[in-house]
Parts: sequence; C-alpha cells; structure tokens
Amino acid sequence: DTEALLRQLGGTTDAPDRNVAQLTQAYQKAIEHLLPLMGAEEVESRYQPQIMLQDMGSNASRPGAEKERQALAKVMLNTLEQATMPDTVRHWFVLQLQRMGQAESVPALAKLLASEDTHLRDFARRALEMNPDPQATAALELALVSAKESTWKIGLISALGTRGSQDSVKKLSPALKD
Repeated sequence: DTEALLRQLGGTTDAPDRNVAQLTQAYQKAIEHLLPLMGAEEVESRYQPQIMLQDMGSNASRPGAEKERQALAKVMLNTLEQATMPDTVRHWFVLQLQRMGQAESVPALAKLLASEDTHLRDFARRALEMNPDPQATAALELALVSAKESTWKIGLISALGTRGSQDSVKKLSPALKD
C-alpha cells in the first residue's frame, strides 16, 4: 500500500526495519508515486505531495537514521538526473537536498551550477552553501572562476562567505577586482 509506505517513510507511523536495499526500493516506489503528483498543472494540487517528500527528507535526516538519509539522497539524486522531470519538481528536489544532502550530493549539485535555468542554478548554489562536506566549497570556488554574470558572482561569493572557509579568501580576490 503506497499510502501506508508514505506514512512510514514520512515518520508518521511505525516502519519495519529495512536494510539499505529495502530502503532504496521503498524510497524509489514512494518517489515514483509522488513525481507525477508533484508536477501537476494545478499548483494547489502539488502542495501535499511536495510536503510528503519534505517529510520523508526530514524523517530520513533525523539523528541515528544515516542509512535512511543516504538511501533517500541516492534515490533523489538518481531521479534528479531524469531529463523528463518538470522544472518545478527539479527545483523542489534540490531544495530538499539543501536540507539533507551531504557529500553524496555535491557532484550533482556542482553540475547544476552550470545550468541555463537560473532558478535551478541558484537552488544548487544555496544547497552547496549549506552542505557540510568540504567539497561543496571547492565546487563553489570552481563555479566562481568560470562565472560571467556579476549577479551570479555575487551569489557565489556570498555562498563562500557563509561557508567561512579561510582558504577561499585567496580565490575570492580576483573576483572582487573585476
């Protein structure tokens, strides 16, 4: 029952103990169910499925649930790469990765920093800004080197400033002079 599975993964009902493979399968089934609902034409009808995904992310990110967090992040990252995903859903996925992503999400988010979709690009920048992995800093620094638009550079500099990496200071100097 998909509804029961969504309640379990969202943390509103007790869930059976699952290994990583079973968790991955459960998250995949839940996301496959939610995807078309999240991409609905009518904006109001997207809300509840979006909140269900958010609840899954919150539950998977709770203390002591690292295998759940990793399994959900893996499924979300694989789904994010689908070319057929509507932009609104793709944005929502990146927003959830901002809340729960760690090292596993850095490569995918780094790719999104070069997106033509300025909203998606900025969602990825904010997700990397909040990501605890040191490679997120490197991804932001690399994007800054190739940035052309002044507003994009400002956003990247701001993200690096929020991260507070002393090593980034030397790399920021050239960007401040142009």
